[in-house]
Amino acid sequence: MKKQWMCLIASLFITGCKDNTFNIGIDSNFECDIAQANATFPNMGYPVEFRFTNMSDSSVRVLTWHTPFEGWWSKFLLVEQNGKKLDYLGPMAKRSAADEDDYITFLPNETKVALIDLAQAYQFDVEAPLTITYQNNLVHPEKLEAYCSVSLLPIRP
Repeated sequence: MKKQWMCLIASLFITGCKDNTFNIGIDSNFECDIAQANATFPNMGYPVEFRFTNMSDSSVRVLTWHTPFEGWWSKFLLVEQNGKKLDYLGPMAKRSAADEDDYITFLPNETKVALIDLAQAYQFDVEAPLTITYQNNLVHPEKLEAYCSVSLLPIRP
């Protein structure tokens, strides 16, 4: 009974207990890179590009939650400036069980790119360097397991 109760509580906050599928490629090796976008995007205050590469020899299906592929629906970055962690100011989604639209498939050695506007979810001084770290801490068997961190210089016109 206690396990069922804990599972019910977890399902309200994470992905649901009926989702017991496991990622066959969970041990696959993902490479992650973060950089300021090279192009100018008129509707973005601080465009940041994320590149994830499946370094394995097999396809891997991963959940997009808590990744740049989903956009700003959760805090998935650690953003620091002047030695201080910046507060995430974006939306936080409540979730039920994941469905097929919540996943992305990486073919062997495939790279996928996501572009997000950091200024939509964080308030910072654009004239001071930032450190951005991605590490998916979502407790789900099909999470995108990757880690990358970069220090970005101020934006110059």
